[in-house]
Amino acid sequence: MAVLAFTAAVGAILNTPNGFPHIHTAPQLIRYRGASCVADPMPTDTTELYATLDRLLRRAERSSSVRALSKQWLTMPPEQLVESALIIGTTLVGSFSQGCELLGQAEEYAGLNLSPKAYAALMRLGQAEGRSQDVLGLLGRLRACGVEASPLILRTAMVAAADLGDWGAVSRLFNELAGSDSCLEALELIGSPAAIEDFRRSVSTGDTDLTKLTRQDADAIRLALRAYCSRGDSLLVGKALDRMRELGCPLNTQSYLSLMKLARSGSEGPLRALRVGDLRFSATTAFEPYIFELRNAMTSLARADRELISLIAIAAIVCVGLHLLGHSEPTVDPLDQFFP
Repeated sequence: MAVLAFTAAVGAILNTPNGFPHIHTAPQLIRYRGASCVADPMPTDTTELYATLDRLLRRAERSSSVRALSKQWLTMPPEQLVESALIIGTTLVGSFSQGCELLGQAEEYAGLNLSPKAYAALMRLGQAEGRSQDVLGLLGRLRACGVEASPLILRTAMVAAADLGDWGAVSRLFNELAGSDSCLEALELIGSPAAIEDFRRSVSTGDTDLTKLTRQDADAIRLALRAYCSRGDSLLVGKALDRMRELGCPLNTQSYLSLMKLARSGSEGPLRALRVGDLRFSATTAFEPYIFELRNAMTSLARADRELISLIAIAAIVCVGLHLLGHSEPTVDPLDQFFP
């Protein structure tokens, strides 16, 4: 029988406070103002924020992006300064924890309204450090501030939820990314393919529309495919496969493993629906980087080295041919029977 699985990570996604990264939240921050997480009566002070930015700029590596920000940090608005610092990433901020501290100073003490682009940059820092639960906590904080999540934020949150094994959250986030109005209960459903089909017939679920997705969402579609396979939803698996063919997105190894797992659970339709072109495209995409690397290595060699490698390859082919001819059966002349 199908089971509705609501996990703690989904609660962090749809609600707010649980699972937030530690950002020095003051206890009196109880009322929100627009897109800011700062209470109205609280005075704003950017002194500490600018001191932190000055310290980060002084100790950062002298990359081109850091030098460009150093020239503008006295004229650029503070919210854009914080956004640029987070986008530059570890070169300037250092770590995810320090990025969260910078975010807290900007929103809670300086009263700034940070953009979804700043949140997306910080979430990518956290994902790079394996802080998946804190990444989902940032998404919850963003929703608490009343800010709409951008596609990049949703894609990053999908990766974090997948790392935690929360395939229900992956389905919900993908549904939001695709702009679909499908039944949310069906997205949380986990069970046998037959039970899920019965549930879909019992409730009027709208079709999942994936036409808004582009090639930039290829990784998100692959994650959604794994989520659908894990939950036994063969209908949505077929829709995801069709959209990947339309966009020209190849299946990766995890996609094939998920399809085989779904087939073992009793739904062989999606696996049988694979075409020869799908396998060929996946193999070509997998080996393409190695082919380019070999081609670039050959191009970088001197002409004499390339000629030497070609001669060695020709000699090896000739040796193999002579070896095969030497071990072949001697040809029988049909006229030998008349001339003993």
